[in-house]
Amino acid sequence: MNGFGHLPSKSDQNTFVFYANASGSTSGSFQAWSVPEHAAFLHFTVIGGGAGGGGGCGGTAQAAGRSGGGGGAPGGMVSVSIPAILLPKTLYLQVGYGGAPGTGSNNQAVAGQSGQSGTISYVCLYPEINPGSAVIQSSNTAPGGGAGGSTSGTAGTAITIADSLNLKWLGIVGNTVAQLGASAGGLGNGSSVTYTGLLTGGAGGAGKTAAAINGSTGGSVTMASINAYVTTAINGGAAGVGAAGGNGSSGYFSWRPFIATGGAGGGGGAIGANNGGNGGDGAYGCGGGGGGAAGNIGGTGGKGGDGLIMISIS
Repeated sequence: MNGFGHLPSKSDQNTFVFYANASGSTSGSFQAWSVPEHAAFLHFTVIGGGAGGGGGCGGTAQAAGRSGGGGGAPGGMVSVSIPAILLPKTLYLQVGYGGAPGTGSNNQAVAGQSGQSGTISYVCLYPEINPGSAVIQSSNTAPGGGAGGSTSGTAGTAITIADSLNLKWLGIVGNTVAQLGASAGGLGNGSSVTYTGLLTGGAGGAGKTAAAINGSTGGSVTMASINAYVTTAINGGAAGVGAAGGNGSSGYFSWRPFIATGGAGGGGGAIGANNGGNGGDGAYGCGGGGGGAAGNIGGTGGKGGDGLIMISIS
């Protein structure tokens, strides 16, 4: 993933950035944050973790068609501005994790593994997740992982936005429905994702039709609307021509302007001892790409990007 070095330093007295911490335990993953004494207004940007891409379908039978994995869905993104006087002096933050990728199969009769769902990010009054504690959450449901390839690889399920939290209505709220974004794997080229702003899912992994000896090309993330800002292509993995499929590119990330994308899909491997390409990892909050199908072992999907919580004070 690109551009991560451009995130603002925590030494900036008016901007605080929180990442997913090392603990996988719900009770151990809260981060306590003390509201600075001089703060009058708090602006929160809360991004959930993206889902993992599905693994591609493999197998040695030349006649059988098989699919790449689907891309993982992106997490939710919510912006809320709340007067500091209406909140306690300590808040508890839990940053969502990106979903693990699915692994590929080595038997055309067995689907690749599905990617795991991403997890929701929270801002809470105390270190518990329940309706009385949660002030802000990135979405109402977790983003779904891409399905493993078989005869098709279904894209991960999009999140829904949480509108039921009473406390967040103390401020000014901007809910952003994450793009459905994630694309399905297929028997031919993997489906691509078009960036239209904020977060995207992962692109689909490439497949192989029943009549084909060689693999196909993984889905890409298309950035046509903002090419002036993006310096790195997010291309799908190359088709394996008598060879293994290429790996999909990881997602792109930029802080200024804020751009985050899912990973590209892995390329399909040719018949024989050729593996599928792996899907690219998603940038913060975005889905992983699907793994490519193969003549041998299907490619592994890309990991979903972890979430972020950013707080600016005035």
